[in-house]
Amino acid sequence: MRNSLRITLALAFALLPTALLHAEAGSDFLRPRPATVLPSHLNVREEPGVRHRILSTLRHGAVVLYDEKTLRRGWVRIVVPSRDVQGWVLLRLLHPLPKEELPTIVASSYAVVHSASLNLRAGPGTQHGILRSLPRGTHLTLSNTAQDGWRQVRTSEDEQGWVSTKYLRVYEPQALPVSVNRSQLAQYTSPLEASILEYMNETYAKKKVSRKDQLFMVVQDLTSGTLLVAIRPRRRVKAASLIKVPILHAYQLERVRKRVKHTSGRQDHLARMIRYSSNASTNVILKRLGGPNKVQRLLRETNMYRELRLVEYIPADGRTYRNKLSMADLSSLFHRLWIGRVLGPGFSDLENEQASAQMLHLLSLSGRSDNKDRLKDGTCFAGNQTVRIWDKTGFVKGLNGNAGIIEIDSPHGRRAYSIVAAIERPNYRTIRGNASRWSAKVAYHLRRISELAYAFFTSRYDAFSDCGHDRLVQYATRALEQSTALKASL
Repeated sequence: MRNSLRITLALAFALLPTALLHAEAGSDFLRPRPATVLPSHLNVREEPGVRHRILSTLRHGAVVLYDEKTLRRGWVRIVVPSRDVQGWVLLRLLHPLPKEELPTIVASSYAVVHSASLNLRAGPGTQHGILRSLPRGTHLTLSNTAQDGWRQVRTSEDEQGWVSTKYLRVYEPQALPVSVNRSQLAQYTSPLEASILEYMNETYAKKKVSRKDQLFMVVQDLTSGTLLVAIRPRRRVKAASLIKVPILHAYQLERVRKRVKHTSGRQDHLARMIRYSSNASTNVILKRLGGPNKVQRLLRETNMYRELRLVEYIPADGRTYRNKLSMADLSSLFHRLWIGRVLGPGFSDLENEQASAQMLHLLSLSGRSDNKDRLKDGTCFAGNQTVRIWDKTGFVKGLNGNAGIIEIDSPHGRRAYSIVAAIERPNYRTIRGNASRWSAKVAYHLRRISELAYAFFTSRYDAFSDCGHDRLVQYATRALEQSTALKASL
């Protein structure tokens, strides 16, 4: 047990950022001390206090580093080396460990599970008990301890154990060799945005889509809150079935206010509205809430929506063109969903968290087999079981879109980003022939763009990926070498 703890501490210190190990006077971490988590689960908060945002959740036994000089009202600032997270926890929920000399910093080695599944065992060999089964694509940090074809590892959830090395793929993280310099900030929000714009530029040049088909898109890192893509973010577009997410939001607001009685029948309509995109169920919910104009007022009162325009029920044939929204409005909603604040400041933490969880549950349900999403289905990472998605699609003649949250596994823990994207032909009457053929064509390009976003985030968080990285670098490099901003030309 003592040897295992020493290995854990050595690995933790090895992952500790150099700046913290060599802190100057006045730093928060002058004398970092190791400790382990006492309860089964411990939330790491952005600031000291239970009302502040949760950055990460640690399991019992996870190793952290803290400095008692940061103590504030019983809370202490910590570093979680295995997750690259800094935040605040209650000191009484930590078990301090004996102070030890900081070991020499060594580079971390990462690996992913390369078989369909792999048993994490308590010791080096099949005679040891199975702690749990790791699915393909699970990220592991390797220790320096190996024995007879077995390696001691740590999962991104701070679980320690042993695995057979023949089922691992060791890798070096793929850094992104391009960046946006200060002079380019007015042109591009990030290398990801530059890459996407260059992809669209090439698509237009090769006449794969018409220049009448415009991309609207927002991407946000939900771990850091950083905005990474903003392409026509505040322009109104046809909402199609994407409007059903704000309608679900309005229902949750009225439900918590007890103005709507929630029944199993209404729960079924909500599930049909989101899961199967049922227009009939959507209209039932709209009518119960008081109609489109009433729902519009309810949502505007939240101050979360700027461009939303909900003015009509959805016709039986699904051809709804008058309801409008922006990618920025949807992105803001998904961000609030993820941090558990979807109802807003006028409601309790518990009400916000429960409403957010209920909406995310509905958005996680699989839909019709013939209605594939444009964010994961049909992409090069579609088969990755460790990638989770919460989303809603939308299609009407002249618009194809998808709004959702994608969560990936990484050596530092789970990381999530929101991606809201649509391609719209403002004058849908100029689409000749079958609208489904046009929709399938733009859906193809939305999936290629989603692959670029996935490649960017796997690189950002040191995750393994053989999906989209080369194309991301190619398009970003080409865009950033140009003297003319692509935003202006597109």
